[in-house]
This record gives sequence, structure tokens and C-alpha cells, in this order.
Amino acid sequence: MKLKSSDVTLVKLPACAFVFAALAFAQATPANITCPAPGAGCRLALPATGAYLGIFADPAFKDSCTGPINGTPECAIEVREGPAPPPVANLGIGRTFALHMTFPGWSSIPTVLAGNPTCDPEGPVNDFCQDFWHGRVPVIGWACDSSSTTGYTSPQGLPDTNRAVIAGAEDSVIVAAAQALAQYPGPVLLRWFWEFNQLESQNQNCTGYNLPGSPPNLLPSWVYSQFIGAWQHIWNIFHEYGGGNVMFVWDPNNYTPGEWTDPHPYYPGSPYVDWIGIDTFQRATSDTFTSNFEQFYQDFSGIDPATGQPYGKPLMVGANGSQNYFDNNPGPCPLPEPCPLGTELQSTYLAGLLDDLGYGYPKDNLYPLLKAYDYFDSVGNVNWVLDSPFCFTCHPSGPVLGGLWEMAILGSTPQFKATPQVCSVSLNPSAVSVAYGQAVGLTINVETSTPNCPWSVGALPSWITLQSAQSQGQGQNLGPLGPGTVTLHADAPDTANSPIYVYIGGATLTIQVH
Repeated sequence: MKLKSSDVTLVKLPACAFVFAALAFAQATPANITCPAPGAGCRLALPATGAYLGIFADPAFKDSCTGPINGTPECAIEVREGPAPPPVANLGIGRTFALHMTFPGWSSIPTVLAGNPTCDPEGPVNDFCQDFWHGRVPVIGWACDSSSTTGYTSPQGLPDTNRAVIAGAEDSVIVAAAQALAQYPGPVLLRWFWEFNQLESQNQNCTGYNLPGSPPNLLPSWVYSQFIGAWQHIWNIFHEYGGGNVMFVWDPNNYTPGEWTDPHPYYPGSPYVDWIGIDTFQRATSDTFTSNFEQFYQDFSGIDPATGQPYGKPLMVGANGSQNYFDNNPGPCPLPEPCPLGTELQSTYLAGLLDDLGYGYPKDNLYPLLKAYDYFDSVGNVNWVLDSPFCFTCHPSGPVLGGLWEMAILGSTPQFKATPQVCSVSLNPSAVSVAYGQAVGLTINVETSTPNCPWSVGALPSWITLQSAQSQGQGQNLGPLGPGTVTLHADAPDTANSPIYVYIGGATLTIQVH
């Protein structure tokens, strides 16, 4: 669906800053994303139709509000959640986003939540709690430690903070983040070291690898193994400290199969991953959403070549953007001659995304495993900001039937209208005993609060084997969904090392060896 100029009443506006007056908002506990009591896993239920819609709202809007949220990310996202165009003065999509992207530094997560990690409505305000109170789920892009002072170096002699993580030298930071997020009352999507396969200078201290001018197709094996070891170490700590509400999103950057950007060798294993994502952007004006996303979808909606088993994970676009109209506008030209129109890309790009998900006429959804989509509404190495409905820099100035209008349309469709819903996972039994020196089979019933609740079996000790994980809703290579059963085989443990904890959908199974 596209808006046409005949659908719009055009109003000439002065080239002045917009000021967004935030509505009075009473902090409250939203039932749809409030986790259950401790002891049960807390997951983000998959939308029954389409995908959740998220955004990193243009930081230029942070100072566009009145009241205490002025100068904060909450201000920016509330502008984008405000009234939608037309009229052209409106800068939002007319609804609340389901997901909100945020980018705290390596040691900053506890700081963000400081003073009110449980989001008590009577307590201090912080950015994560603003999301909770507004019914959003935070998508945390958690930066790797890019410092050069850990004392751990790679075989190339460069700082290598992945090695520091594996060695436990970063445990104080990881534990503090895990403890803070474990107190957060809603589900969290955590993208640690997003775009890890982008090995340019910003990631060099994390990997300890200096990318040569002509990179080999396959990097040294330690680049992959150190990333995997660090990921698994962080996952273990989060679960040890009660992070059953934190879902780990493995999120590479765009890549070429078989070349050094290929993320497959970095995969830490399905027990350590809850969602699989991709950051992909319109780098060429001819790019479509299909051309940016198709390779990733084909690769990760099917079989993991390392195991021969389906990946079995919901898929996410962790960050996506199309080029802003301003970047494709020819710019000023001598008056009084009008400038030729620039190239509008965003509306076509986002309309293509809707088309791929089956909107507008009877058509199959090309990407049924795509369950979340985040738009990066900001300036990076290219300007991805959603086109304003009115172009003041154009000559002549006028409305732009572009990105923001298309995003508002997108957000009103069944493909992207889902409201986030929490679901709980509990185990029956939640504790079992096994005899020292004796093999035994274990059957665990997995109970969920909704039929579209995703779960998987986490990492197991070497003497326990996963025989099966069945569920009522398993299908489309999404892995287990809804109530199910896990069957484990415990070989005779040779030590009375107890208790042992196994994590299933964020819930804890305690195994006592006696």
C-alpha cells in the first residue's frame, strides 16, 4: 500500500524545529510483559502473525520534548510513536513500538538500571524502565570490551578481550550485568558483540585480529574459537545468576558465504542461542529488502552444517536501514530554476519488506521464521534516518511520500502490529536425583503459559545426553513451541558433584547426585 498525493492535504510549514509535547504518563506495571515469579523462565512469546516491530529512534529527537524525558532516548522514541502523517507536521507512526534498540557500553548495564533495577513505579526513572512501563521489550546491543588494557593478547600480539572473558578476567563486569538484568521485571533480548564478523578497527581489540588488506576466505581458527568461548562463558554466567528473562541473540553483520565475513564458523551452538539475527543495510541504491535478507534467511532457517540438525531458532533483523532521501537529493541549484527530484528509496524498500511478508493481496509469507524487525533510524556511515514527511532542503520544498509514511503504514498492518507478550516456562519435575555410578533416563515436562512460547535446552554436562525435545507447536524449523517434553539420558556420574543445573527455556532443572 502506498499513499498518493491525492490522499494528502498539503500544508506549507516554516522551516523550524518541531517540539514534541509528551503526554502525561503514569508509570505502571504492564501485564503483557511482566515476568512471572522467580523459578520460571521468562520468554518473549512469538507473534502469532508477522513480526514484532522495533526501532532505534533518531537521536536528533532527544531534545524535542517537554518535561523530564527531554534529552533522553525515551523522548526520541516517543516522537516516533507520536501522530503519523498526514499532516506533514507529524513525525511518528501513531503507535507504540514493540521493541526498542539500545546500546550500553561494556560496563554500563548496571549503571543504566542503577537505583531501580526492578522498575518500581514509585522508584527512579531509567531508560530500561521507561521501556517496561510503556510495554516495550529492550533489545540491548551490548558492546564487547574494546579496551586495550586487559593484559590478554592474541597470537598476533594484539589486545584480545575475548581471551580475557574466557579466562575470567572480565567476570566482575559480566556478573554485575547479569545480576542487574535478572532483577529487570520483563524479558530482554541481548545482542552481545553484534556484528562480530565485521573485523575492521572497531572490533580489533575484541578479537585480537588485524584484518589484512586481502583477507583469506577462512580466518585463523582461534578467531572463531575465542569468540565462541567468550560467548559461552557469558551465557553460563547469566544463567548461573538467574538471567532466565534474558534471551541471547546471535547477530552477525551482512556477509558473503565462503569468504572471511561468513559467520557460520562463529556459531556457538544452539544450546547457547535463543534468537538468530542479522544486521543488513541498503548499501547500494538498487538493493531491496529481499536482496539484503534472502541469503541469511536461506542459511539460518534450515540445517546447521556443523550438526546436521535444524538451527531451530526464531529469526530477527537486528538492524536495518534504507538510504535517506536527503542523501539522494541532487542538492541546491540556481534559483529560480527548480531542482530535479532526488531518488526516493525508503518507501519502495519498506513496501518491498511488506510485500515479502505477504501483505496486500493473497500471497505466501516468504519469511515465516522472521519474528522481529528493528529499523535503525539514525545516521551511521550512511544516513538511514526515516524521511521526514516534508522536505525543507528541497527546491522547491514540499512533501516527501517516503520512509516515515511507509513505516506508519507498515506499523498498521497485521504483519507488524503484534504487541509483545511475555510467556513463562516451568518444569515438572524441577528437581531430580540420580545415583552416583548409575545411568538413568529422565523425562521432564515443559509447561508454558502460551502455545507460542519458544524454548530450547541449554548446555548440558558431558555425562548427560539430550535424546529428544518435543513440543505441541514445533514446526517451520522454529524449534520447540508451547508445552512439551524433554528426554535426557544421564550416564553414570563418576563424581558426586552436585547439584547440577540444566536450563530449559530459562527455567532451571536441578539434578542432585547422591
